[in-house]
Amino acid sequence: MSDGWRVGRDAWLVQINDVRTPEQLAQAFLALESSMGRQAVNDTWVSMRDAWVAGLHAADDAADVAQALLALEAATTWDAVSELWMDARDPWVAQLRAAAGR
Repeated sequence: MSDGWRVGRDAWLVQINDVRTPEQLAQAFLALESSMGRQAVNDTWVSMRDAWVAGLHAADDAADVAQALLALEAATTWDAVSELWMDARDPWVAQLRAAAGR
């Protein structure tokens, strides 16, 4: 994660807890992805990113946003996450898949 993310994370958490629309949620995840940096995602992300961004801009419900977030999470490298996330990931992914209708 970028140094800017470390500084802005608390404000992002407030923002994410205040979202009321899929568009707001999509914007929050665009900000998250931008702050992650290229080193936090696998090599396939470069070819997927433009379509991912377009999908978030077009998202009109929570399921669309959840699908996009699943794609980002799948592209995130293990080196970029904490050990706490490694333990929490599977139940979180299951909840997100349910929200995405998958």
